Amino acid sequence: MNKTPSETGQPPSPASMALERLLGQMPPAVAHSFSDRQREALQAALATTLWQKHAVDIRLSIPLLLKRYYLVVVAGPEKRSRERRQQDQYQRSVSGQMAVAIGVMTLSLGVLAVLMQLTQHQAGSGDRPQISPAAIPFLGDRTTCERSGRTWEDGECLDFKHDPTF
Repeated sequence: MNKTPSETGQPPSPASMALERLLGQMPPAVAHSFSDRQREALQAALATTLWQKHAVDIRLSIPLLLKRYYLVVVAGPEKRSRERRQQDQYQRSVSGQMAVAIGVMTLSLGVLAVLMQLTQHQAGSGDRPQISPAAIPFLGDRTTCERSGRTWEDGECLDFKHDPTF
């Protein structure tokens, strides 16, 4: 049997940690049945499938409703063989295209909403209706009208703080 990295005094490699995780998911009798040579072959095969460094590696964890979802964006030079790219493209073609379409639509709607909000704020008070005085019919005399903070004009109590959108 191979010695574990802790037994050799060396830090575990990503491939050896992947092998240990794989063997840990098997029934113990099956995991212990592999020879040293088989374990080495498994470890070598796992080493080629490990996640590698990318030029762009963005990872987000997003809380939505009662669950958390993750988003990973990676980019870098293409290292997969032509056959592997074709196989991945075939497997992910429909679902990937749908995900991209939904993502682009969501992003577009978000950008549109932000732009609409910004244009409304930039327009300022010039687009708002002018404030017009409103007659207050229940204040029929000058004294009561002026005590309430309003203006008496032409026999009417007027409120100049009235907002016509109210």
